[in-house]
Amino acid sequence: MIEDLNNIKELYIVIFIVYNKKYYTLWYTSEKESFIIDEDNLHIKSFSNIGSVKIFAQQNNAILNDEITEILCDKTILFDWYNINYNNILTFWNIISDIAITLNRKFLGDCNNEIITRSYNKLFYGCNLPAIKGKNDDFIPKWTKNEKEILLKVINDGLNILIDGLNIQ
Repeated sequence: MIEDLNNIKELYIVIFIVYNKKYYTLWYTSEKESFIIDEDNLHIKSFSNIGSVKIFAQQNNAILNDEITEILCDKTILFDWYNINYNNILTFWNIISDIAITLNRKFLGDCNNEIITRSYNKLFYGCNLPAIKGKNDDFIPKWTKNEKEILLKVINDGLNILIDGLNIQ
């Protein structure tokens, strides 16, 4: 059963690009941050194009936010041993966490583990968000090999959850 859209104020489009194909999905926040699921309750509802998303929102009297998040889900682009893109990995991590919660799946990135928490915090502070950092205080994390390996494991687990969640064959 699809989530009761009457309790959802606004939907946001999240586009996942997996194996060079775009999957249009709908994310929302109400009591929890979640994705609209298929009628089977096992997968994230995905659409083939933006027009289908707009029709779905209109048919369900839902407000569709103009903001669109697009995530290129390719391990070689998400993770580079020598040039970590904090924002891309952090966005991926947070979105996959929401998918895992939506589908009631365990996600390595949500584990309460010291090295995972430390790695997440390094990504977060490495984004150097203006609201958090001082005027000239860029934070440049130093990564251990073990932390980088954990990042790669979190990304791999996230990709597996995403592929399963979107029911990609």
